[in-house]
Amino acid sequence: MKKFYLVLAALILQGTVNATSWRVCSKTEAGANFTSVADAVASNLVFAGDTLYVEPGHVELQAVNISKRLHLIGPGYRFVENGVNAMDLNEAVFTQNVNVQEAGCSISGCVFLGGLRLCSSMTCTN
Repeated sequence: MKKFYLVLAALILQGTVNATSWRVCSKTEAGANFTSVADAVASNLVFAGDTLYVEPGHVELQAVNISKRLHLIGPGYRFVENGVNAMDLNEAVFTQNVNVQEAGCSISGCVFLGGLRLCSSMTCTN
């Protein structure tokens, strides 16, 4: 009977998938996994549930369509105005529209100059 439970536990553990975290920075010298969020979303290595850490000073120059349930975490914003003491005061900035097409996404700590749009099927709202 113990063998059965051990085999069952091994099968259950084998079937679990762990989420992966990825670094994104437009500065090539940073050595991040991706130089843009758009490239990370398009990558076959990034799966639903993964986290993209958008580093300080990242500037996304193209529109981004997020079609996977991802978690984007930026460094924060308005450090100087809020009196935050941080090693790097640069923000992660998106200059074009970011279209979130998948439910369950979370985004925090980023600046959106072009707009953040939540889409359902074919329509997007600002």
